[in-house]
Amino acid sequence: DKPVKEFLLLTSHFIYFTPKLCLDVFGITNAIDILDILLKKNIFITKNLIILQDKPEVIYTYNDYFKRFLQNQQSKTLPKDDLTKSIRTIAEYFQNKGDYDNAISYFLQAERFDEALKLISDIYVDFSQIGDLQKIDNWFSKLPEELILNYPDTVYLQALLVLKLNNDLKKASLLIN
Repeated sequence: DKPVKEFLLLTSHFIYFTPKLCLDVFGITNAIDILDILLKKNIFITKNLIILQDKPEVIYTYNDYFKRFLQNQQSKTLPKDDLTKSIRTIAEYFQNKGDYDNAISYFLQAERFDEALKLISDIYVDFSQIGDLQKIDNWFSKLPEELILNYPDTVYLQALLVLKLNNDLKKASLLIN
């Protein structure tokens, strides 16, 4: 039915989701009822118990193939601007919650590269100190090179990353010059 289909399409971009997340981001008040229907029908959804912010929480995820199918359907039915706005809403939610890892991923998915780059720059030191350099490198790889080159601080951060990950002084100096 229509509410279930809308729910599936809206939630297809979440890495994982909860009824509260559905309510907070999209105002979906009947998420628990819809999730119960989907679980009873075995509709490519998994229910897991994980620890989020030091407390157990039930999260839901879609089968990867089903998720891609839903995203493909959404891209066919929604104008690109509406789709981007929907994903940006998710990114802003995570940004406001201080979950910069997810926020950056969603900003990149929404092709909101300026916002992603600003967050990457803001949290670079924290992530590099905990050793999550591969994740930072992955984010940089998704940014348009011309955008990175417009910001000297970002070029410097990328050069540091090249040094730390690859110990490649030559490539790092090429980036800076």
